[in-house]
Amino acid sequence: MAKMAKVSIIVPIYKVEKYLDQCVMSLVKQTCQDIEIILVNDGSPDHCPAMCDQYLLRYPDIIKVIHQENQSQNVAWNNGLSIATGKWVCFVDSDDWVELDMVETMLSYAEKDDADIHAFSHHKEYQNASVYFGLPDTILTEDEKANIIYREKVITLEAWGKLFRRSFVEEHKFRFYPHHFQHEDSIFNVKAFHLAKKVCLHSKAFYHYRMVGSGYMLKWDLKKIDAYYLYINRYSEFVDQYFSGQVATRMKQRIMLEQLRYFDDLYSDPRSGFSRRELIRHLKENFYREPFLDAIKEYPLSELPVASAFGIWLLRHGFVGAWISTYKVFLKLIDLRKKTDVYQKFE
Repeated sequence: MAKMAKVSIIVPIYKVEKYLDQCVMSLVKQTCQDIEIILVNDGSPDHCPAMCDQYLLRYPDIIKVIHQENQSQNVAWNNGLSIATGKWVCFVDSDDWVELDMVETMLSYAEKDDADIHAFSHHKEYQNASVYFGLPDTILTEDEKANIIYREKVITLEAWGKLFRRSFVEEHKFRFYPHHFQHEDSIFNVKAFHLAKKVCLHSKAFYHYRMVGSGYMLKWDLKKIDAYYLYINRYSEFVDQYFSGQVATRMKQRIMLEQLRYFDDLYSDPRSGFSRRELIRHLKENFYREPFLDAIKEYPLSELPVASAFGIWLLRHGFVGAWISTYKVFLKLIDLRKKTDVYQKFE
């Protein structure tokens, strides 16, 4: 009987032949080899399927390969989970890479603290800068967990950068929704963090998140609007299942306000061909009806960061054009900070 690996690493793959080798090599060369690497080819139309088969031939002891028709990253994650055997499971995006001591580091923390989830810091990799996004070294209490996840959003809700106890995942039957929608992994994560008995945060960073469009992120499609709404609906279902009253209302309103920028990003994308007048019209059509209208009108501005509060004040008074301009200035300031390679840490 084959020995079960300590860590299962699931990698969904789609149109990333430019970056795949860097990703996979950073995994197969781990200082801890008590791992299984599950490569899930999601019907990629490039050379990725053949590359996966070559990796399997070269590293048969630690690599498993799944070939599936193009069904979305969500299904790829789920299919990877279905064959995972490790005590722990983590996810890596196929256009990213990790430090060679990632597994060894994660296991060292997991052996010290008997938690269901360990969340680690990471680097965001831009074309001309690498920026550290740090977490504090702490064990979250229930109140801290709720505040950090639902309000401050200190923890990124992407699947990567975390170590999950697989028995915990299976006990609660956590899986990703099979349909494509924006922030596919966020719902998985909020459920997991909510139900985890213990969550540990770590300042150690070993994950490099590539901030350039690739793979699943390349395609522009106006139908993504439907994906945004589906995410809001899924999140609302989660809130209604575990929360009630004013707390539930505020949580749902908050997530709606956080989605506003994605609507602007989509409609203002140069590939859309929309003029500024058309952009404003489209945003008004979305923002001044439910589910956004009550959130814009009612959410307490005092509970938002200053920049966000000012933006919602503008929308509350109908100044969509000014909100767009303010948002663009804010993005430029963020970009300037990135280019200076500033050390960033969540307080």
